[in-house]
Amino acid sequence: MLQLFNVNWDELIQKMPEIAEAGYTSLWLPPPAKAGSVFSVGYDVFDPFDLGDKNQRGTTRTRYGTKAELQQVVETAHRFGIRVYFDNIMNHRGFDVPGYNTSTPTNVYPGLTVADFHMRRQADGTFRNWDNISDFNNEWQVQHRPLSACSISRERKRQHQRKLRRDRRQHDQQAGVPPPGR
Repeated sequence: MLQLFNVNWDELIQKMPEIAEAGYTSLWLPPPAKAGSVFSVGYDVFDPFDLGDKNQRGTTRTRYGTKAELQQVVETAHRFGIRVYFDNIMNHRGFDVPGYNTSTPTNVYPGLTVADFHMRRQADGTFRNWDNISDFNNEWQVQHRPLSACSISRERKRQHQRKLRRDRRQHDQQAGVPPPGR
């Protein structure tokens, strides 16, 4: 496996024959989604569904390129028999705090509201991340408190998953799809 985190998609397409010739059978690539800025390597996710095809955050492309280039990377890799693995960020978003002040909307992240994050409401109605690590010598704080990104609430995630299962069952019933195991 070859880990490539500082190569644009178009450069990677050009290097694919060389990578295959060197004997690599898989690539480990950075998060492909839109991050906080075009300079970010992708771990401060802004929109996990924007792979470089939406004009957001002042650009259409991600730090690595466009969605079309990304698709071409995967297609080219597969033609050479190379598997592609991406880092996937599921538990947080970037550094913008939804509802931080009157000019920051509570739905700053596409598809999410302030209730989807672990936030605390201020007396003036704005929101803040919970106080982060106050003592870096405290092992529990370092292991359990977020450094700075907006942590997604797992409680809301469970509610969302239950709703998705309920909606899927309802859809399957309407479409005449038998339940699993029958």
